[in-house]
Amino acid sequence: MNLGVKSILAAAVLALGSTATAQPYPARPLTIVVPFGAGGPADTVARHVSQGMSRLLKQQIVIENVGGAGGNIGAGARDAGWTGSAAQV
Repeated sequence: MNLGVKSILAAAVLALGSTATAQPYPARPLTIVVPFGAGGPADTVARHVSQGMSRLLKQQIVIENVGGAGGNIGAGARDAGWTGSAAQV
């Protein structure tokens, strides 16, 4: 095979092999970690804010309360997905 045919075949393989479809943003529910128990001020604010965010983003938002150790356990919680944190100052 000459160089021109090899180049065309290589370009065709790369063009066909690299097609990918993007997932819609976000592909999974958003999670807000509140590092305090349910019913406290940080939880209440996070729930109110998440309602507005949910309407705006048209996406489900999950509030996860991870209390304990004065908020240190929840502040260190990480998830592989779309995760935010709510804190109380």
